[in-house]
Amino acid sequence: MSDLPSFNLYEIERRRGVIVANALSTRVGQPVEVNPLVAALLASLPSGISRDAVFESARYLAGQSLTQQEAFRLAWRLAGNLSTLKEGRPVPPWSSQRADEWVPLQVLRVRKMRNSKDRIGFDATLCVLAGTPCPMKVNAFWSQRASRMVASQVGFSRPYHDYPFRRASELVGLRLLGKIEAARSSTRPEFHEIGCPQSMINWNRTNILKLRKRVNGTKCPRGFIHQCWQCAYGYDQCDAGTHYRTYEIGDCPGCNKTDVLFDPEEPSPNCIECLNEIRMRKKT
Repeated sequence: MSDLPSFNLYEIERRRGVIVANALSTRVGQPVEVNPLVAALLASLPSGISRDAVFESARYLAGQSLTQQEAFRLAWRLAGNLSTLKEGRPVPPWSSQRADEWVPLQVLRVRKMRNSKDRIGFDATLCVLAGTPCPMKVNAFWSQRASRMVASQVGFSRPYHDYPFRRASELVGLRLLGKIEAARSSTRPEFHEIGCPQSMINWNRTNILKLRKRVNGTKCPRGFIHQCWQCAYGYDQCDAGTHYRTYEIGDCPGCNKTDVLFDPEEPSPNCIECLNEIRMRKKT
């Protein structure tokens, strides 16, 4: 797709850090005074951005105690919408989608499941990296076929080339573009059309897939020979991880097995295998 927008995600991350460090870090834990906050934000943003646009983007915080999480979200939303701010339009927290919008996404998590229509597929959680819904998390249900289609666009190769696609969890960590549709996004952002420009494919291969697929002699940093999708290490400790938190070992009250793997992200006493069985049960 030649008409896909481009995003300088490196610059967005850099600017986000500048905003946090120079305008927000010293205000964490304190009640927000909007006017001094806006002045500090403007000093951390490029020239050409109106005060009114920044004021309307931040005034929802007035009188609240600024949390570290909200400071980070505000900085990310401003950094990820500089062109909108330069047009004089504010970027407050997302409430509904007013127009169709292509946004960059990064896959955070993929879980196999059976949905409410009794279809087996994958629940994908993605983070919006820029645009008006930034930095929200969005979800999409991808069938087996859809997951292979996504893989074919984001950097995986044919089965016998360097970057073969084996499991849907191998989509974790990769970046793509999604078109947030206004007609479907009155209460939460939804997308059904994706794209992936060559620059993103290159990023996915260089930063994730080259290590995950051991391309050109690349080796596992821990010396393992098993596939990354089989590994207990998450991307909290390894760039090639196919889940976020590194798994823990314990005893499961569901299957009564000992020394089995648990996902610290899951608010459940059950092990990974038990949770997978629960997700795959036919809905009644």
